[in-house]
Amino acid sequence: MFEKEYDKLIDYIEGMIADGVQLVHAGHLLDWSDTTIPEQIAKIRELKGGFEMPKLNPGDRLKHKVSDQEMCVINVDGKTVFLNPDSPTIKYPLEKILNEFIIVKRANNK
Repeated sequence: MFEKEYDKLIDYIEGMIADGVQLVHAGHLLDWSDTTIPEQIAKIRELKGGFEMPKLNPGDRLKHKVSDQEMCVINVDGKTVFLNPDSPTIKYPLEKILNEFIIVKRANNK
């Protein structure tokens, strides 16, 4: 959820750098190279794999980094990956569940 917002922020900052926007600090003009911002963006891109589209094929097996649940790639259409879980039960850490899921409907339990 937040990842998309961070991606937008990085794109926005990179656009500012490409447009030649300068920074002002205490009345002094700074170039972006005078900060660690370009280095931090490069580190983020490196950690994310450079935003390259992954090469996945039907039959590839993936493992979720948080829940450790394994999935099998069924189809890849260029934009979307269709996955089937190996098991019908999904195990997920309670403290992180609402980072990636939203409550659509609550049960009538009291």
